Amino acid sequence: MKKILSLLLVFVFAFTLLSVCGCGDKKTDGGSASNPSASGDFTFTKDTLKLADDNGKAIFRIIRPETAGGGTVFDASGKLFREIRDKLGYTMQNTADSSDGSDKYEILVGHTNRPESKFALDYVLKNLGGRYDDYIVCTIGKKIVITGTSEAAIANAVDYFIANYLGSHTIKGGIEYTHKTDGTFTDITINGKNIKEFKIVRPSYNVSYLAQREMEVLYDYIRGTTGYEVEIVKDGEFAESECEIIVGDSSRAGVTKHDKNDMDGFSVKISGNKVYLNGGSTYATTAAVTEFCSMLKDGKAEDAESVPTGSYTSVKGKYDLATYYTPVWQEDFKTHELDTSKWMHVSWNADGQNGKKSKRSTETYGFDGEYFTITPYQTETEYHGGMIRTHRAMNFMYGYVEESAKLPTAKGFWSALWTGDSVTSGVGENKEAAATHLLGCEIDINENFGGNYIAANCHSWPTKLGEEQGYKHTSCDNNEMSNDKKFSFPKGVDMHNDFHTYGMLWTPTYMSFTVDGEIFFTYDTTKTEQDQKSFNQQMFLTLSLAVGLKSGSSSIGLSTEEDWANRSTLVVDYVHLYQLQDGKSELDLVPKVK
Repeated sequence: MKKILSLLLVFVFAFTLLSVCGCGDKKTDGGSASNPSASGDFTFTKDTLKLADDNGKAIFRIIRPETAGGGTVFDASGKLFREIRDKLGYTMQNTADSSDGSDKYEILVGHTNRPESKFALDYVLKNLGGRYDDYIVCTIGKKIVITGTSEAAIANAVDYFIANYLGSHTIKGGIEYTHKTDGTFTDITINGKNIKEFKIVRPSYNVSYLAQREMEVLYDYIRGTTGYEVEIVKDGEFAESECEIIVGDSSRAGVTKHDKNDMDGFSVKISGNKVYLNGGSTYATTAAVTEFCSMLKDGKAEDAESVPTGSYTSVKGKYDLATYYTPVWQEDFKTHELDTSKWMHVSWNADGQNGKKSKRSTETYGFDGEYFTITPYQTETEYHGGMIRTHRAMNFMYGYVEESAKLPTAKGFWSALWTGDSVTSGVGENKEAAATHLLGCEIDINENFGGNYIAANCHSWPTKLGEEQGYKHTSCDNNEMSNDKKFSFPKGVDMHNDFHTYGMLWTPTYMSFTVDGEIFFTYDTTKTEQDQKSFNQQMFLTLSLAVGLKSGSSSIGLSTEEDWANRSTLVVDYVHLYQLQDGKSELDLVPKVK
């Protein structure tokens, strides 16, 4: 008899577990569900919940992760706050999980530090598989838990909660809803380890946008094939984990540093649960990521003996160069003097502050075979900076321009990498074309006026003839884009202490501006007829540092002797131009002018 009772109990327990298993979309009303976890002995509860008291005051508050500032989860919690206010008519506190949450009614959005959030996420990982759009909305005690495997899944979970549970002030019977990612997926392994255990790790700073692009291609391939999100993280912001795909000169142990003189070489190294992808240049490192993705597609990421070491030149022919950016013009400053086949010094004299003149002088230039520097100085009557330009050696239309540099942050020092069109700028040879031209242009890839930030800009300049036909100067200043076009470095990061990458991706329809591989601002060039005419013509590059300029610069009087000594020099590692072979991009390399 005891054996029969024991079997019956086992059957009932098994049936109970199956009843709460999330298989596809599921909503359960009434009853209770129990699923103890290592994160705590919780149960999904079915108690009726009131979101506000009889006086219309919110009982619950919204809790988000403290680390969610400015991201998708932060936006999702804000959306929930607004929907509750607009649909139900009361304001619910929306705060980070650093506040005390013991014995409080809370709506937990995302991976908060509350144990109920971990319990619910563990349930998703165990019962749904943990793919990119798996999520759960449930009630556990005094908590409404909204979480999922990714930020996008969490946002979808918030949308589901808004659509289904904000029809009244009361939620009857609790919540137990799970959503499983649709699709047929195939697992990928690296040395026998499921790729879902890995993260893609990149350096926090000085990363090429092109390498970042290929990391995102790798991410998309893994996500589409396996259904798992292999997160791209920065080495300085994420603790080392057991399984990592490490890209570039990361601070992680075991990274193979490549000789910068062998810019063509790259390597893909698999060692246990670590993958190292690196090269002697930004484009070689990009190729290493591309090659590793190909290895995954071919199922060749199992045997360390099959790992390739190769050259960018030998592999780029395999790629679709109509969609894959390749270098077409490079300045790596490996000389000990200005390369006049690429640049020309621009002499310039303008009014400066404090009654002095602001000049551009060759005496400020430094070349050590590795970096180009502009080291400013002053006399009793003059401030001296520098300017070099490619107008007589290289003009281009469309592509990706990238600079790696340490920018001065002292007040009164105005550094920039920018473009201008050679027809209307006064430096072109074709005077006839200039006389009939209506619009010129200027693109500021990075501009710094003294401070720990940069600004991008897109200027359309009408000529005298253009003004006569009604055109006016336009830019991204003094409008809704004024703040969007700026990038400020986080507290504790001085952009003069380390190299960072600054770039511009220019296409026939938009320009995107990047810092350390990530886009921070995009400008649509199709919205007006003036922009279409201005931003579809060849341009040249200018690299400059103005000192103590009377107009457009911050006060140089705010800079101390220590600022002059330590935060005033512009140091440039490289300036590269990449283009597509798409029939739209143009490159005009003018012979050296003697």
